[in-house]
Amino acid sequence: MSFKQRLHNWINGQWYGRPGLFLWMLFPLTWLYRVISVVGYKRALLSATSRLPVPVIVVGNISVGGTGKTPLVLYLIEQLTQRGLKVGVVSRGYGGHAEAYPQAVGQQTSAAIVGDEPQMIWEKAGCPVFVAPKRRLAAQALVDSCAVDLIICDDGLQHRALPRDYEICVVDGSRGLGNGWLLPLGPLREPANRLESVNFIVQNGNSRTGCELPEDLPPKAIMTLVADNLSGVGLKQGQTLALNALAGKTVHAFAGIGHPERFFALLGQYAGSIVEHPRPDHYSYTNDDFVGFTLTDLVVMTEKDAVKCSALGLVNAWALPVKASLSVDLADDICQHLGLSE
Repeated sequence: MSFKQRLHNWINGQWYGRPGLFLWMLFPLTWLYRVISVVGYKRALLSATSRLPVPVIVVGNISVGGTGKTPLVLYLIEQLTQRGLKVGVVSRGYGGHAEAYPQAVGQQTSAAIVGDEPQMIWEKAGCPVFVAPKRRLAAQALVDSCAVDLIICDDGLQHRALPRDYEICVVDGSRGLGNGWLLPLGPLREPANRLESVNFIVQNGNSRTGCELPEDLPPKAIMTLVADNLSGVGLKQGQTLALNALAGKTVHAFAGIGHPERFFALLGQYAGSIVEHPRPDHYSYTNDDFVGFTLTDLVVMTEKDAVKCSALGLVNAWALPVKASLSVDLADDICQHLGLSE
C-alpha cells in the first residue's frame, strides 16, 4: 500500500472515528474554514445571477468523499425521462482538462477531457451533458444548445453561484456525518444543520449504529445499490459476464472512488475472494497499474474506472454496473414540488 493510500486511510479513520491529538491541532483551521465558508456564502447571495429558464435540481453532499451521488443522478434521469421530461446534466468535470469551457460531453470526448463521471453519465444515459468549473456557465450553455425541461447538477451543493430549485443531499448510511466537525478536523464541507434546508435527503444504505441522522429533518429515502451483470472492458468490450460466474473465483478489484470499501463489499457478495486495489477518487489509470497480471487473472472495476481504462487493452477486465433503488418515489416528489407534469 502506498504512503498516499495509508495517509488517506488514517485521515478517514480520524474523520469517521474519534479525532486524535494531531488532528485536534488543526482546530483553528476548522474555525477559519467556517468563517471563509460563511463569507463566501454571503458573497454568493449578493452576486447571485438570475434564475435559468428551466428548473435546476442539485444532487450533492455536505461531506467529502463518495456518497453515491452519480448512481442517484442516473436513477433520476431514468425516472424523470419515463415521465416524459427531457433532462440535461451539468457538472464541474473534475479530473478533466478541456481546452475551453463550457464543454459538451459526447462521442468525441473522454474522461481525460471532461472528467470520468460526466463521460460515464453521457455513455449510460445518453442525455445532454455539459461541464465547466463554473457550473452556471455549463447550465446556460446547455439550455442555449438543447431543448430540456430541467437540469440536474451532479454535485455542487456548495456552488452558490448556480441558482437551484430543488436540493438533494446524499449521505452515506455506513459513515453518516463522521465526527460531525468541519474540515479539516472532520469530513464536513458545511455544518450538519445544512441538512435542514435541503428539499430531500437520500441515505445510501441503512444506518450503522451511531451514524443515524436526526429524525426532524426533511423527507428521506433509503437508496440501495443493486449490482447487474458485468460488462467487458478493453479486449472484452461488448461482452457481458453473469454475476454468478464470479462464484468461487479470486477477483482483483479496482476502485478509484471516494469510498472504495462500499464497492469491495458489494463485489465480495458474489466473488469467492477479492484482492483489493483501492485508488484515489478520479484516479488516472495507466498500464503500469496492471503490470504482472496474467491472461487468467480476473479484474473487476467500477464503471467510473472503466471509462478511463477502455483504451488500455486489458485482456480480462470487467466493469460492475450498479443501479440505484429508492424506498420512496423521489421523482414524484420532484415533479410535485416543481410543478412538472408528463
